[in-house]
Amino acid sequence: MAVDSEADAEIRVPDLVEPVVGWRVWLVVDRVGEVRLRSVVYPTLWEPRVETLAECVHLKRHPPRSWRVGFSNHSAPSSRCDCGIYAARELADGVHYLRASDAPGADVLGRVFGRVSLWGSVVESERGWRGSHAYPEHLYVPRGRTTNGRDTDDIALALTAYGVSVEILDCATREEVVRALGGGSNGDRAPEPPLAE
Repeated sequence: MAVDSEADAEIRVPDLVEPVVGWRVWLVVDRVGEVRLRSVVYPTLWEPRVETLAECVHLKRHPPRSWRVGFSNHSAPSSRCDCGIYAARELADGVHYLRASDAPGADVLGRVFGRVSLWGSVVESERGWRGSHAYPEHLYVPRGRTTNGRDTDDIALALTAYGVSVEILDCATREEVVRALGGGSNGDRAPEPPLAE
């Protein structure tokens, strides 16, 4: 298509110039002796010093043959889907997945939380964002929140491979985490039981 004037040219707005920074929780896993971050919901590994890229893993049906199923073929995140890499706006929302217990005997060493940078294509939602690219910005390791015999200090030291600040927090509940870091509000939620249950 020929364009006769600048006024008729398609204007492309660039993706975000500055990253959006929010809160999230990661699993800490042992991958062949190396400590790695992994997403809580999907088995996506976050490798040290490498951006994590979002992809849509939702299945979609292909009408009129509804028996044919395949993966979605759109870029993540999409405003018409809930795919993408999540980050919460408020700390209290971001530590939601911190309390869940992990299956014994698995490669899971515990859970950590922190600030995450999202960039590229970013979709805003009521409580945060979903992005196409992400990388941890700052990691917090709750003391005593590890499994499989690994020491909190050892896990924190291993996570320095990500090249970001890593801090150990002496917190037993999500409420203590929120108070310690002074972020967000827990709203009208009931008091939380200890994290290490």
